[in-house]
Amino acid sequence: MPDDEPETEDIDRLGAAAFDRQSRNVPAPQWAFNQGFLAHSAEAFWGIRTRDDAVLVSQDYDAIADRAGVRYVSSSEIGTDVRELPIPDAILDHWDEVIGGGTAVAGGDDILFVSTDSLAADGLLWVLPADWADELSG
Repeated sequence: MPDDEPETEDIDRLGAAAFDRQSRNVPAPQWAFNQGFLAHSAEAFWGIRTRDDAVLVSQDYDAIADRAGVRYVSSSEIGTDVRELPIPDAILDHWDEVIGGGTAVAGGDDILFVSTDSLAADGLLWVLPADWADELSG
């Protein structure tokens, strides 16, 4: 998929959940599991879209690694029969860098899960601090 996705693409907010800073887990929306974006007892692969610093996640490594304009960063493992998605330190550090230092996501802050048609077609979810939701553009 080309890096230059349509600017007018509709954004579907799938849900937000509170981040547990100690465990680094956030409950992912059940929809993400039902639709096959994430899976129990599986690895989640994380990447950063270079044009806008968006964080993407997928259970499919190739969806991250082979996507133009996306840099693979890390992976994390989802436990058995839980919706807890571990957010790697590399992603938390990236969000801290995007805001210019400090802590972008503290314990209890909501993490938002987002989809667009082009991301969904490639099995990708966009994950971001919910406080940044006003700045969303596909």
